[in-house]
Amino acid sequence: MQSTKITGRKKSFSAREAIFRLYRNRCLVNPAHTGIVVHEIVPKSQRPNNWWEFENKELLCHECHDMIHNDGAANWEEKLTNLRAEWIKKYA
Repeated sequence: MQSTKITGRKKSFSAREAIFRLYRNRCLVNPAHTGIVVHEIVPKSQRPNNWWEFENKELLCHECHDMIHNDGAANWEEKLTNLRAEWIKKYA
């Protein structure tokens, strides 16, 4: 996988670091929890050519990540996309 770099005024950092910064180290689903897992909203299997794009990433705690996968990640795609849009509107 190709490493993407995001450049800011003071330093350059990876796309993974950018996700942690965007979400302020908080879980998207439960912001009271610390975000630990960078998760793809639409999985690789459904988006093989661009699953790695920044817009397809979010930060989750282990509890929410497990809940989403146990419930079926496809059931969460629309909800996660909406939560991400709300988060960006509020914090970015």
